[in-house]
Amino acid sequence: MTAASAGVAGPGRSTAATARRRLRLATLFALMVVIAVVMLYPFYYMLNNAFRTQTQFDQQSGHSAVSWQQLFTESCRCGGSCSTRRSSA
Repeated sequence: MTAASAGVAGPGRSTAATARRRLRLATLFALMVVIAVVMLYPFYYMLNNAFRTQTQFDQQSGHSAVSWQQLFTESCRCGGSCSTRRSSA
């Protein structure tokens, strides 16, 4: 196996081939970055809006932990027995 066929830049490789390889790698890297941003944006949106009240969400401004406090203080309305015992239907 020669250096040129292994993909290693050698004395027989022209600068045009090296430039094409770098351009191809840069294009691939840019495409991977775009795909990563598209795939990670929903998680950012969820986390960003998780710490907003309904009013802040509607106005798209500010952050607060009030909604999380309401979730954990008002979710159990059965006097605390809902986590230990399930009601039979």
